[in-house]
Amino acid sequence: MRNSKRHSIDKTKCVNTKKTIPFQFFITMKKNLFRKFLALFLTGTMLAGVGCKDYDDDIDDLKGQINDLKGQVELKADASALKAVTDKLNGIDFSSFVTNSGLQTELDKRLADYAKKSDLKDWLTSDEVLKLIKAQGYQTKADVQKLIEEATKNQLTADDVKKIFETMIASDETMGKLQAEMQKIIQQALVDGKYVTEQQMKDFVEGKGYITGADQLSAIQINQILTAVANSVSSETATVTDAIKKVLGDNFASYMAEYMNDETVKAEMGKTITDTILKELTDANVTLKEAIEAMIEEGVNSKLFNPDGSAIYLKEADLKDRFDNYDTQLRNLWSAIADLAGRIQSLVYVPTSLEEVSNNVISIEGLPYIAMVDGEGEDYKFYLGSDEGGNEAAIEATFMVSPAALAVKMTKENVSFVTEEIKTRSAASFEVVDVIDQDVVTGKFTVVAKTQYEYGNGKTLAIALNVKLAGTGVAGATPEDAISGEDLGSDFTSAFIGTQYNAGGAINADLVAGRMKEDGNLELVVDNDTQFPEFEGDGGLKYNDEETVVEFFHDVKIYYMKDGKPQELAAIWGEDVPVLKTVVPEDDAVATVDPEDNKDSYMLTATTAAIKKGKGVPALIDDVITSEPFSFDLVSGEYTCRVVKNAKSQFTIIKDNTDVIVSEPQTVTWNYATVSAGDDYEAVDYLLNPDPTKPQIGHVIYNALKDGYFEDIQIFDGETEMTDELPFDVADIILTSSPADDRAEQHLELVVAGNSAMTSGSYTVKARYNYENTDITITLPVVIEGMPEITMAPETVTVDYLAGTSEYTVIKTYAEKLWNKDWAPKYFADKQTFVDAIYAATFEATADEAEDGTELVQATDNAKNIAIKLGTGAKEKSYELTAKLTADWGLDVTVAVTVNFEGFAGELVQGDNYANPVRLNAKLTTTAYVPDGLNLDNTWVAPKDSKGNEIGKVVFSVDAEEYEGASVDADAKTLTWGTEYKGLNMALSVKLMLDSYVLDEQELNVEIPDPIKDKTISLRKNAATTISASDADASLTVGDLLQLANINGNNVFEAAAADENTVLGVAVKYEVMNLEVLVDRITIAGDFATTGTITVKGNADSEFVGEKTVKVKVTVSYDYGTDRVHNLDIKVKQKAN
Repeated sequence: MRNSKRHSIDKTKCVNTKKTIPFQFFITMKKNLFRKFLALFLTGTMLAGVGCKDYDDDIDDLKGQINDLKGQVELKADASALKAVTDKLNGIDFSSFVTNSGLQTELDKRLADYAKKSDLKDWLTSDEVLKLIKAQGYQTKADVQKLIEEATKNQLTADDVKKIFETMIASDETMGKLQAEMQKIIQQALVDGKYVTEQQMKDFVEGKGYITGADQLSAIQINQILTAVANSVSSETATVTDAIKKVLGDNFASYMAEYMNDETVKAEMGKTITDTILKELTDANVTLKEAIEAMIEEGVNSKLFNPDGSAIYLKEADLKDRFDNYDTQLRNLWSAIADLAGRIQSLVYVPTSLEEVSNNVISIEGLPYIAMVDGEGEDYKFYLGSDEGGNEAAIEATFMVSPAALAVKMTKENVSFVTEEIKTRSAASFEVVDVIDQDVVTGKFTVVAKTQYEYGNGKTLAIALNVKLAGTGVAGATPEDAISGEDLGSDFTSAFIGTQYNAGGAINADLVAGRMKEDGNLELVVDNDTQFPEFEGDGGLKYNDEETVVEFFHDVKIYYMKDGKPQELAAIWGEDVPVLKTVVPEDDAVATVDPEDNKDSYMLTATTAAIKKGKGVPALIDDVITSEPFSFDLVSGEYTCRVVKNAKSQFTIIKDNTDVIVSEPQTVTWNYATVSAGDDYEAVDYLLNPDPTKPQIGHVIYNALKDGYFEDIQIFDGETEMTDELPFDVADIILTSSPADDRAEQHLELVVAGNSAMTSGSYTVKARYNYENTDITITLPVVIEGMPEITMAPETVTVDYLAGTSEYTVIKTYAEKLWNKDWAPKYFADKQTFVDAIYAATFEATADEAEDGTELVQATDNAKNIAIKLGTGAKEKSYELTAKLTADWGLDVTVAVTVNFEGFAGELVQGDNYANPVRLNAKLTTTAYVPDGLNLDNTWVAPKDSKGNEIGKVVFSVDAEEYEGASVDADAKTLTWGTEYKGLNMALSVKLMLDSYVLDEQELNVEIPDPIKDKTISLRKNAATTISASDADASLTVGDLLQLANINGNNVFEAAAADENTVLGVAVKYEVMNLEVLVDRITIAGDFATTGTITVKGNADSEFVGEKTVKVKVTVSYDYGTDRVHNLDIKVKQKAN
């Protein structure tokens, strides 16, 4: 029942009932009418049509937050110092803190004996020291002046002014810190001897003799220098801070404290204000600032001090008047703002589902009803929760108001719904029942309402929430009343939103009849059933109870199952609901009896049953009394709803019973000796009649029971009977006395079976006897102290890993760790008995904890120890393992051990011969290119344990398919490259093997030399790349110009390398890249690709008629490496044809 989305108010649907003051009117008002303007602005806005968008337009929905209010208020203080700071701080001597003449003079005096040590003095008075000081965050004169100039170029902002005043106010503290920090800087430099040379130190020592043989100043001498520095800085500090104080006068700090008060600022923060009001506040600041500046101009000249030396102050009285006037305006302003802040700015519905958002509606729920009929079969709907008994629609709608603080003011008296019927526009109304869940943090509140509006036939309502908050203002209040703090109240209406009616349904299917039991469970009456007992549990009417009259279906009511929980109708919908009518049968109840004569023993009616006086005899036991069918209806006037039909009630005639209750408990304690021997525990004795004058059973019955037997024995934990996994077993209950009269003591012994581990706790044993048709139940409280909790804390151990060792002891004499000295002799006779029992217990490892089969075992060399036994191929550095200690006397202990192996390394190690890649030599002959063999030993090696033993085995292998002809001798650890594989690189697989498990795997890259040594093709020395035509043809073979050497130094373009080229698969290819030049007299042979010969035809003509360039690409390819490519230009000179 929520709105689907937020809405602004539709101005076309709002009707102003009162005049709105135009927004532009306010902007044009003169500033000297500031006070009246504000009042008129606020009042006019409040008189605007409530809930309309005009209100939002005039004050921009009050969205402007006064986030910079503090800065605005600060300006009234800042402005008073603005010009004085600008003009007068220029007159302060902000000489650099360590380079002023005073310091230099002091140092000259102190260091008179250092006349030759100019570098030290120069350093102390240099820019370097100044930089060190500035690095600590302190400002010089130039820094302060720059800050002021930048801040006063335009109107001051809060942050700018804050920087100025923080600089001014913190001067005393800053200067004090500066002295200490500067001393530290200078002292450290002096101690380090950074600026004193060895020769200068010797000169000082020889001249004064303060120290001998050292290369640093003494502490005394350093202190002399620092004292001089401190004195000078203190003097400088006083000059600066005093001058700052003189600018504004001694009393100005009190003004600043007043107007910068944190509490004042915090109180005003967060309130809303329009941009127009902010502008006026700024203008007021400007006016105040200008007035104070004028005062400064009148009272302050360009100097800081009067001729008599006294400080020039602002006139306190004038300054106070200016501030008082400004305060009055501020108070008025805040009074008006407070009124604005107290008025509703927005009111929106908060949707509760995606459906509401999508459909832009509030869900309205119709009332549930009970379907009923009258005597003639006419249907009727009884609507639940309706004052009139007819249909109503209910709503619980949550709205959000801003400001949020107004949520708490929402009541059913001041909120109402405005309705608009879609299509017909006829009147309809919602009655607000309550306003709940007001939250001043979120501004949310929930309105509970109902309506008699008849939804349907295409009709529905649009609704809006109206809130009227009464003000404190008087009748006839004027606009100025807003300034004086009058609260004129609020009248605000939210946006309209549609309603979606969900008709209520019949609840007949959720109506049940039943009786509420003491434990809060509902005992149902079921249609056509005979399972409604009149007695709790398995009880019934005692055969000798001639007083009780059983009333069938007593305390039955009708309940509505709401969310699975039964609730009475009146508890949900009030007293105006249909009421229960029990339809009783016409016939009396019946008794199923044996023998038949028993029927005369009962008084039976349609609604009750009882045993006749003098007829209560044991023969009635197990008789069953059953009523005739009942029905249960809800009725309202002439209308009826049947909830249950044809239900019967039934109960049984039972034996009499007597309870014998013993209040004093006895204790039975677990004991190892008893359990291990298979004995029962020693009997514990109970006294049944501690008060002999009031025996619970007479001596006759006691003696009869003594000769009888138990019908059953039950054990209870509180009220719960223990049926599975009993905490202990009862071996026997023995009545041990032989009382001669009712006053004699009656004793009973309980014997607990000595089986396994009993569960500690307080229990109740109930033993039931039968005596002459009477059940006698003896209740015995017993405290069981079970076997003590035997546990072993988890342990973490570290052991040295030793290659080839599979079992390591991790816990020694583990039984000792389990023993508790407080257990003897209560549970165990002594420690040795316990230890022997533990070692005799079954030790069993938890299965499959480690994938490699590693487990905890009893140590092979000593069964009193626990060991870790490594599985085949164990390769982990750490194991978390458990085992169980169990015994038939109840022992069940979990042993948990984390074992960390020290020195176990499962990674290959790079040996002394490792390289990436490992390079082999190779030999090129006229028949083969043969790489050398490689000894792989000490390239990758196995890690070692703490005793130097290798962990695992290093196995090298090569992929014979990828590297044809290559092979590795695993035992000899040698690589044979072979001659079939035509590559320069080979990757060997290296594995660290532990049995059949691979601990680590790496690669070993091996490389052989490139058989073609030169990386590029080059021109031979003195190679001519030009062909000149002559009388005869002229030719040039490109290969004759080129050089590309193999590893033997032979040029592959020469015949001497022919056989080697064959071995390497060398192929040379020539290409002309500009075939268009092969015209006229320039030609190439058909086999140019392999010969590379270019020809130019000869001619007897002696004239050269032109030159052309033939671009040739030469490619040398071979089996092993990358092609070599070279491009060259051949110049061809031709003669005329």
